[in-house]
Amino acid sequence: MRTGQQQRESAMWSLFPGVHFEVARDWPALVQYCKKAATRVPGTEPVSDVNTFPDMFGYSEELASRLPNWDQVRELWMKDTEDKMAICRRRQVSAAELGLKVYDTPELFCYETLLKDMIQFDVIRGHPVEFIVQNPLFITMWKNKIKDLIFRKTFPYSPPPSILDRQTDNVLITFD
Repeated sequence: MRTGQQQRESAMWSLFPGVHFEVARDWPALVQYCKKAATRVPGTEPVSDVNTFPDMFGYSEELASRLPNWDQVRELWMKDTEDKMAICRRRQVSAAELGLKVYDTPELFCYETLLKDMIQFDVIRGHPVEFIVQNPLFITMWKNKIKDLIFRKTFPYSPPPSILDRQTDNVLITFD
């Protein structure tokens, strides 16, 4: 198993009791070692090279890629605001009296409507993202940087590998 960030050995033992862990100094060699049939326990399957569990960075990138571009977000926000104000003018009451939520900025509109709807859809479809979307860092990042994250779709960026990370390739391992 390859973790996305450095983990304490005691934390790994508590999560996976009875499992043997070793530090991987040569990741491709470790993958080949784990796949060989000669020393595998009978009845077990070899590891695969695909990780289906999302991490916060990967899920954020996926969400950003599914959001409309910034011009479309602004148009949706203006249309939403105009529609709600038209209802208020017709009925001659305030939005609060009708229980309508009018968003002050397109950023807030995008977070509260588009993003939350996409997350809810993912949770209903069975994607294991609940632990990510409840993380205060995830919530704060999206609330404060949603415009930047949408703009970043045009200019994709991958973070540099950590200096402490000994596995420098992009192969992720999971047990199926």
